[in-house]
Amino acid sequence: GFSRMNAVVVVQTTQGICAHLLDTFDNDTLKRRGVAVGYDARVNSDHFARAAAAVFASKGIQVFLTSEPCPTPILAAAVSYKQCAAGVMVTASHNPKEYNGYKVYWSNGAQIIPPVDSLCAAAIEQNLDIWERPNTDDIASHPLVSDPLAMVAHQYFDDMVKNLHFRPNRDNASTRV
Repeated sequence: GFSRMNAVVVVQTTQGICAHLLDTFDNDTLKRRGVAVGYDARVNSDHFARAAAAVFASKGIQVFLTSEPCPTPILAAAVSYKQCAAGVMVTASHNPKEYNGYKVYWSNGAQIIPPVDSLCAAAIEQNLDIWERPNTDDIASHPLVSDPLAMVAHQYFDDMVKNLHFRPNRDNASTRV
């Protein structure tokens, strides 16, 4: 609910993730690779995603911000296809529709695991004072922000089709249920 997931929490969390990325990656590498940010159709997900994007842009990091709601696998694919340093997905697929969540993906396109999760948590605690950042409402037009959605979705679905395998009809005919 709002007592746990709100714009301040999203900004603070993103500042911590950003700080950890700045500690982990060479500055030029991080700025070149960037971060993917996506969101689902839940209430305020788009606002939270724009707030996260503004934090990354405030440190000169390229942001691939989806222009509309997308499924979580598309964000993970964006991290991989765009070779991002990390990704953030504003979603909570297992919670009721009125709630949101915040998922962090590493450069391999998978959700963070130990020890990265602990390092991110520590960085969040060390970065609770709000940083100066671009206006959240205008972030999509920021020079460091671009929309990867069309390219990523196209490549993702092409890859899915390439990896689908169908049994020939003759194999299906002999299968008993």
